[in-house]
Amino acid sequence: MKAQIKRKRASSASLFLMELMVAILFFTLSASVCITLFVRAHIQSEKAKALNHALNICSDTAEIVRTSQSISDTASCIGSVYEYAVRTGDSNPYEISIYFNDNYLPTPQSNLAKVETIQLTETDSTLSAAISFTDDNGEEVYHLDVVHAKEKDLL
Repeated sequence: MKAQIKRKRASSASLFLMELMVAILFFTLSASVCITLFVRAHIQSEKAKALNHALNICSDTAEIVRTSQSISDTASCIGSVYEYAVRTGDSNPYEISIYFNDNYLPTPQSNLAKVETIQLTETDSTLSAAISFTDDNGEEVYHLDVVHAKEKDLL
């Protein structure tokens, strides 16, 4: 009779351990799926943040181009807004680069910075700009083309 009682205890203990192992396995798998989803959401959030900043910076520059009447006017306005703006191209197209740090604030030239590049071209009646924003890996985050019709002199 004692042997029979010991068998029931042993079989119920092993069943409990098996249920416990299955529960731990289930929660481990659930936790790994949740962690993967949280990491993907964080990466997507960072990309959206970078795109939003790039869009705002390029839009601000586009507004400067839209209110200017010449390349020199545009370059002087950009230089007054961004103190670290640097001319990087030859005369045609006129190219300006502005470097940004990780907080999207203008910074002196650096290899590890995000870069906004503005290529300006001018005809008799239009002022065009190709504005691109690249991240610190050199990948283009946002690109914006702007064409502005210059006002005719009435005098």
